[in-house]
Amino acid sequence: MEALSALGVLVGISAHLVHRLQSVLNAAAWLIFNLKRSDHIADALVSLHWLRVPERIQYKIAVVVCAIEKLMLMLMCRDALCALNHDRPGRLYTRCYSADSCAS
Repeated sequence: MEALSALGVLVGISAHLVHRLQSVLNAAAWLIFNLKRSDHIADALVSLHWLRVPERIQYKIAVVVCAIEKLMLMLMCRDALCALNHDRPGRLYTRCYSADSCAS
């Protein structure tokens, strides 16, 4: 849940704040690799496996959406199995996984 609240902070931030966050990441990369301010930072970010801030925000959104879709699919499968259990008692599926989902 903490990841979701942190993501909520990043979604919709201004371009100015994105630029400032990118500056902090760049400074950290320069420090790690002992680079000069005039050196290009792209290779350092790649070797650290760091995304730029806009891409990082998009990635985090995609991860959350994927997790939600996976959860929804699992719930749909559970409900389908539960319905199958009600339609064919004593058959392949002998019980429901949640009493709430089978209440009818």
